[in-house]
Amino acid sequence: MSLTYPEHRRREQLRDQFRAVLAMAMEQRSARRTYVETSNGTQTLEWVLFEREVMLAAINRARAETGRAPVRIEEVVRAEEQAIGHVDYAMKFSLYCADLVSCA
Repeated sequence: MSLTYPEHRRREQLRDQFRAVLAMAMEQRSARRTYVETSNGTQTLEWVLFEREVMLAAINRARAETGRAPVRIEEVVRAEEQAIGHVDYAMKFSLYCADLVSCA
């Protein structure tokens, strides 16, 4: 992806904004330790679903500010899955979420 300088700055700003949003959501992990059944019948920790929903809302707010249609939760899940395993998971997840604002 080739970005102009203003686009690169906006991406960095969004990444930082989303990192702050994610950090606040992560603070609730200890209160959301139960497993819940997902729509496809698998069991997932409640905090995982909560963080995805929080990020989805933040992404779609940013997209709405620029007149873009909302993204679906599946796109947020893909962004999260790309970040899993990285030592800087939160930063990568936030960056991939920033990419969803201008892409998709």
